[in-house]
Amino acid sequence: MISDRLSQIEESLNRLYRQLANKQKTLDAIAPEDKERIRQQIKHLRQDEIQPLEEERRQILTAASDHLKISEPDAEKVVGEIVMGVARLEVQPLSPDLEKILSLLQEIRNRLNESDKSASLKVKGIISTFPPFVGLFIEPEIDIENFWQQYFPTFTRLIKAAAKK
Repeated sequence: MISDRLSQIEESLNRLYRQLANKQKTLDAIAPEDKERIRQQIKHLRQDEIQPLEEERRQILTAASDHLKISEPDAEKVVGEIVMGVARLEVQPLSPDLEKILSLLQEIRNRLNESDKSASLKVKGIISTFPPFVGLFIEPEIDIENFWQQYFPTFTRLIKAAAKK
């Protein structure tokens, strides 16, 4: 039952992210007087459709995190990826929205560094605190899916794989 719901959520999110990418491409190509309308559509898509699904997926995965099978090598890669991704973000000029995200990611990185647990337990422990950040994205120019793929591809893949099980 849970895996069925997670599969439905993943399918819906994939569809919505494709719609979002198309709207973002449209935003780059349209006349300035039409941009506000597309920005409002993007904001609606993120806040009213994507964010609730991301939150539901996070809640399901958090509840099931104790039962997730995460190999130690995969978990070590995720921990390293988070540490390196945060370090990369720290040296870049960031928009205010990305500054908020960086602050939260720094807290997650610090939690990972504090713990003397195994990497797999650390990763399970951050699933509930590693949010999709969709609600923080106000600017339509920010592409959340590409952001996660660029900075945290292993974690993204791990979460998607867990959602399919």
